[in-house]
Amino acid sequence: MFSGIQELAPAEPAPYVNLVQIMIFQDRFADARTWCQAGLTAEPNNYNLWDLLADIGTREGENFSHYDILEAAKQFDSWAGYSLAADLDPEANSQTKAAHLDPFYNHGERSSDFLIEYTGALGAAGISIRSHKLLAG
Repeated sequence: MFSGIQELAPAEPAPYVNLVQIMIFQDRFADARTWCQAGLTAEPNNYNLWDLLADIGTREGENFSHYDILEAAKQFDSWAGYSLAADLDPEANSQTKAAHLDPFYNHGERSSDFLIEYTGALGAAGISIRSHKLLAG
């Protein structure tokens, strides 16, 4: 049923999120990962899918770390993935997330969700956007 819904609206993340949640509940982690990655292909900056990917990794085994999310973020070219990787990094400081998000801003990302995340990261790092961009450019 869910795969049929996904076929009708392949860019809509809700069917992916719902199906992945069901598969996690059923301990079908390999299937959940496959569908989560399919959802990220359709919508690479969906927070729910990134959280679910981290949940799958945590449930699958002890070797999961922020590096796994970082590699997936590179694969999907996702600012949301980079943001989560910074949040999960035990050695990250307040500037790590801003550093991860900078390239997306510099390449023209201006979605409202991104700008909220980016300005929050800059604020947490004690960097004003005006001074940050003046120094960088």
